Amino acid sequence: MLEELDNIKWSTLHHAYGAAEDVPDLLRAALSSDNAVRDNAINDLYSTIWHQGTIYEATAYAVPFLINMFSSPTTPDRTAIAGLIACVASGRGYLEVHARPGWGEDQWRSILDKKGKNLEDEIKREAAVTTAVKHEVKKALSLLTSYLTDPDPQIRASIAETLAAFSEYREAHLQVLEQALAREADDEVRERILNCIKQLTN
Repeated sequence: MLEELDNIKWSTLHHAYGAAEDVPDLLRAALSSDNAVRDNAINDLYSTIWHQGTIYEATAYAVPFLINMFSSPTTPDRTAIAGLIACVASGRGYLEVHARPGWGEDQWRSILDKKGKNLEDEIKREAAVTTAVKHEVKKALSLLTSYLTDPDPQIRASIAETLAAFSEYREAHLQVLEQALAREADDEVRERILNCIKQLTN
């Protein structure tokens, strides 16, 4: 499922902490049979390709591998991978989050100006990255939707949250989420699905 991993020039891509050359090893370690190795790798993926709600250019390249990992029954911790996919799907650009008007904008204009860069141009560049990430997740939506009936309640909740990130499919996703809610017996998952429905109807 990771056969094409080394065909990507990860060192030329960036995540939250700089060059993304560590991503291949993290993805491989996330499949480890050693619980500690696997948990550390997944935690590192949560802080690099998705960091406190932000996503990066390396994220788009990692998504197809995450989808393959999640889809394989041999993956040791599919629940964590499903959660990561859900986070990535709703991720935003760093400057979109941290350079908002009245909250960080002036500071970031000054920082970027010293580097010869323009805030608006950088936000557009980040928006292109965000679009690329969502495009990669979008290609797998039909596959992911089938996991709304997964035996693992946390996977069901994470897949619902992934669908909620795509407002352009509001009608179709509302229909499947309402069906999922009708058959859901787990109270926590029901609450999370309800939040997804509210997100798509607001």
